[in-house]
Amino acid sequence: AALASTLMVSMAVPLMLRGPGSEAPEKARWPANVPEVAEPAGGARVVMVLLEGASLELIAPAAAEGRLPNFGRLLERGASLHLATVRPTQPGPVWAAVATGKLPFKNGIRSSATYTPLASADAIEVLPDYCYSHALVEYGFLRERVHTSGDVAARPIWSLLGAQGVRVGIVNWSVTQPARDVRGYLVTDRFERRFASVVDVENIGVIWPREAVPAAVTAASEARRRAQASAPTAPDSVSQLVVSPCAADQAHEQIAAALDARDRSRFQAVRYECLDAAGHYFLRYAAPGAFGDVSDDELRRYGGVLAAHYAEADRMLGRVMAAVRPGDLLLVVSGFGMEPMSVGKRLLERFVGNPEPSGTHEPAPDGFLFAFGTEVRPGRLTRGSVVDLAPTI
Repeated sequence: AALASTLMVSMAVPLMLRGPGSEAPEKARWPANVPEVAEPAGGARVVMVLLEGASLELIAPAAAEGRLPNFGRLLERGASLHLATVRPTQPGPVWAAVATGKLPFKNGIRSSATYTPLASADAIEVLPDYCYSHALVEYGFLRERVHTSGDVAARPIWSLLGAQGVRVGIVNWSVTQPARDVRGYLVTDRFERRFASVVDVENIGVIWPREAVPAAVTAASEARRRAQASAPTAPDSVSQLVVSPCAADQAHEQIAAALDARDRSRFQAVRYECLDAAGHYFLRYAAPGAFGDVSDDELRRYGGVLAAHYAEADRMLGRVMAAVRPGDLLLVVSGFGMEPMSVGKRLLERFVGNPEPSGTHEPAPDGFLFAFGTEVRPGRLTRGSVVDLAPTI
């Protein structure tokens, strides 16, 4: 009786305090075709590197020890600050907030998906925390519909720039499927999962324009072959979990280079997901003191895995920084960090048969911003927010 009463009160009181809801924001109505506007003069570029799940708490000490030299250059010669993120801390709402400069209740992407209960047509926009509501999705009591680009209720930065004549290049930004008309090129976050053939890619709208499809498929195929050649022949079950997203990162870097050589952009943004995947499964071995149950054998096998992925990200940054010219602006962004999963969550994961995860971003840990270029004043700045990035660009 006490439990039932507590559950009813915990739902009824917040609803009473909130009052009546408001209408959902209308979908953005930007032009179907990009208007013909003269490109702004000059050649300076803004290049954006999106590192999903990267943690400044892991980068800073490694950079100070010289193990991440390019991150070290960004810290010493650029500007840096922590970025407050949004909740729920999922790729969809976070990167939609970055793209639009608006919080979720304004841009329409409140979580990664909408959820419809069985025998109901009314969708739920956000699932509550602290009551294991996502288990309802896993066991089929809620039907999940992942958000698409048509659900975004505000114009993203690439649409605003295109209307001013600025050519853009967007690769793997979250909630961009299906690809919409842009001035330049756009490769959605679904491309790497579906690029089996040029025909398939053309038919499902993962790339704009269609003329860019062959170059993107060729670059992705070459990157995948290199990733397979360098991968261990028999990765264990834990390491296997990050093979796909890390191979996809290599493909996205190659795609961005190939498409930019074909159609030079003034604003380019590429999103990389490997650090997020690696952090979820290998944080406990990189920071064993926060967990207390890491064996010596596990440390020998996995202790350097997360550091190796950060080193690979550092090498990628070195290639990007080598291409920065006077007047260019490089923005390296993490939309949210990574921290140890709570004991309760770890026990729940083991109970449902998934003992590996140890890192999480559910409590909304800060991301970060590094700004680097000839127009940037070096130093540590006060805390900002992910919605500050669009107006900064």
